[in-house]
Amino acid sequence: MDVHHRQRRVFDARLVDKDGVVFYGTKNDLLIALDAKTGALKWEHKLGTGVMNTVVPLSSTQVLTTDFDGKVALIEGTR
Repeated sequence: MDVHHRQRRVFDARLVDKDGVVFYGTKNDLLIALDAKTGALKWEHKLGTGVMNTVVPLSSTQVLTTDFDGKVALIEGTR
């Protein structure tokens, strides 16, 4: 999959949805949350390193993820 979002190319992003929000982590250090119906950006979070594994959404604003260093993080976005 080759996804374009706000002038950035994202390769091989695995999309995961929860509560009407689609999440994906990128190799260029972003965790992105999109409205599942409209595709509008809900929030994004810049990580220190790229997302290594599939993100695990707990809710529309909380996501567990790991980075390339093996650290587990709870990311909290806004609505």
